[in-house]
Amino acid sequence: IGHFPAPYDTGSVISLPEVDRAGGQSTAQGWLGFGLGRPTAALFPQGSRLIVHELDQRRRFPAVVEQRAVDMTLDSGSNFLVLSLDHPVFATHPNFARCYNPAALTPIDLRFPSAGRDIELARPLLVGSADQLHKARQGCAVLPTIAAGPRPEPGEAGAPDARRTNVLGLPFFYGRSVATGLQGAANPYSRPTAGDEGLAPASPHGFVVYTD
Repeated sequence: IGHFPAPYDTGSVISLPEVDRAGGQSTAQGWLGFGLGRPTAALFPQGSRLIVHELDQRRRFPAVVEQRAVDMTLDSGSNFLVLSLDHPVFATHPNFARCYNPAALTPIDLRFPSAGRDIELARPLLVGSADQLHKARQGCAVLPTIAAGPRPEPGEAGAPDARRTNVLGLPFFYGRSVATGLQGAANPYSRPTAGDEGLAPASPHGFVVYTD
């Protein structure tokens, strides 16, 4: 994307529809747009609340999952969530390693620290039974409630799960528009500081923006 002509070289926006969270779906059709701000403004619904995170050097941002502080990243290439869930209801499935297997759809306590306060999503994420993985073998490619525990990262063997990177994969994208800004791109969604009104500051490590 960084090699595209301006104004399409600053990042991308993925917009996916809401899907059947109880049973999954065979397919889902959405939109991918290049360039942030004016080129992709139509992919953000009018009047929707936008949540903005500046990324750190590892392209991560802070989050709180079930009252545990974690490093979070977005990845549309992951077909499931990767979350540190430490609760009996989230026991793992005996046949699918690391996949949680609650008996019923269960909302996750997920919050994002921002500007001195915690933001809670209006549309909660749900974790469902890992048995839905069987449906993937029967042509059900949209699995919006599948979640697994994080793997140890290089050099972090034995580290507590809360210290490992959590991933908001495709289940987070369904029903939302999600933008990713490249390193050095101007962030048209950030709030200007005093004296910088009208200027979109360049993001040192990139940023993410998504609808609630």
